Amino acid sequence: MSDNTKSSDDPESDKRSMREFRHDLLSLLNQILGYSELLEEEAGDLDQQSLVEDIQRIQKIGRSMDRLISDRLVAAFTSSST
Repeated sequence: MSDNTKSSDDPESDKRSMREFRHDLLSLLNQILGYSELLEEEAGDLDQQSLVEDIQRIQKIGRSMDRLISDRLVAAFTSSST
């Protein structure tokens, strides 16, 4: 196995890795959501209601992903630390 796929025997290292992974995922997702908010505002200013609705769907899915990432990683971390 490569070093990237091996499970660590150090619980503190596992915790740190899990926090970093969660942070990286949520940072990227927040960038997508932030950009979609800018696009939504632009589309609204241009009276593009169908585009606004599509962007709002993207935002809804992004927020769902945010909750899923947070919930699943917490659950995975909790089960791996026992």
